[in-house]
Amino acid sequence: MRPPEILETRRLRLRLPLMADAQAIFEQYAQDPAVTKYLTWRPHKEIDETYNYLRRCLAGWDSTSAFTWVLTPKASGELLGMVEIRIGEYKADLGYVLARSQWGHGFMPCRRRRRLGDEFRRDISRVGRLRC
Repeated sequence: MRPPEILETRRLRLRLPLMADAQAIFEQYAQDPAVTKYLTWRPHKEIDETYNYLRRCLAGWDSTSAFTWVLTPKASGELLGMVEIRIGEYKADLGYVLARSQWGHGFMPCRRRRRLGDEFRRDISRVGRLRC
């Protein structure tokens, strides 16, 4: 079972990533060492790394092993970051990345991450636990 391709909160829209997002991702956060400091991947040195990352994101949807969304404000559609849920046997891990310019604006407090997880859990009944 797959989650919805578009999720919305009062302020935000989460949508499927597109290859056309590569330039914005690369410029806004993928090459920023401060943003990637605690992530599982290192800063991208070339935009081809960002394209490869987006290919992996889309492959996760195809294999139903991970679901990645681009995070945008409803009003503008500007790319703020991304959210990903990785599926395990009976658990799911939720991760996110935000452009440094978006830090401190309340886009990812714990309650918002939990709400996204609850929305996801309704669609994937085999997930018993969500870790943020």
